[in-house]
Amino acid sequence: MTEQTLSNLLHESRRFPPPPELTANANVRADVYAEAEAGRLAFLERQAHRLNWAAPWDQVLDWSSPPFARWFVGGKLNTAVNCLDRHVAAGRGDKVAYYWEGEPGDTRVITYADLKDMVCRAANALTELGVRKGNRVAIYMPMIPETVVAKKDEDGDIWLLGRVDDVMLVSGHNISTTEVESALVSSPKVAEAAVVGAADPVTGQGIVAFVILRGDNPDESVDLGAELRQHVASVLGPIARPRQIMVVPELPKTRSGKIMRRLLRDIADNRQLGDVTTLTDSTVMDLIKAKLPTAKPEE
Repeated sequence: MTEQTLSNLLHESRRFPPPPELTANANVRADVYAEAEAGRLAFLERQAHRLNWAAPWDQVLDWSSPPFARWFVGGKLNTAVNCLDRHVAAGRGDKVAYYWEGEPGDTRVITYADLKDMVCRAANALTELGVRKGNRVAIYMPMIPETVVAKKDEDGDIWLLGRVDDVMLVSGHNISTTEVESALVSSPKVAEAAVVGAADPVTGQGIVAFVILRGDNPDESVDLGAELRQHVASVLGPIARPRQIMVVPELPKTRSGKIMRRLLRDIADNRQLGDVTTLTDSTVMDLIKAKLPTAKPEE
């Protein structure tokens, strides 16, 4: 990917201010800027005391060999302990660590105690496989609760490489759905986009995009599809050009706002739709299916 391509993808001008109730209960507020400016090392040391340390530091900053900096020299801590174990030890084991919702609509509620048990099981499994302190472990997983369970060694290293369904294999090239979606919404005509990989006899997978146009761009012509394909190609390169672009009135979303890409893959592969009961509006799928015959693939 070229430097210009990266620059295009990183350009973002939208702003999303936090809700007032979230701001009121935030751990860090506006006054910390003045506090940090008054004495940055003292400020950072105070913040470090909020964590649990296996061994305290001797020096906040060692700047004896610039430009190489050593922070909290002599100190030792475990990331996983600070993210999880300390909350259970403090009596917050029954508190919810996170809520999870899968694409089919299934839900799970994971407490800190549950999460700690899952981490211990995963750590023991890795130990039995021969993983030792200092080893680097990378496990490729879909976006399920077990993804955060700290592939961790004794240093607390965590490796997250992304979701399985975030990558499409097109003519031997791994292409991120997120990159193609970002390229599409960088067009002034596109308000929202969702991209999936569909089976293709020639390329292995073909890129199929579902786009919602901005209110002042109602054009759904064949020329628009060609224009958007060319736009993606100019941003990411010809290999990322979508095989098919469908202009849709809405994307299938759960009540929590999550896009159901599983259903979009069903549409792209002309399969029978799976369960749609978790959608906010199940009639959206009927509208999308009606658009399918008019969304001609690229010749």
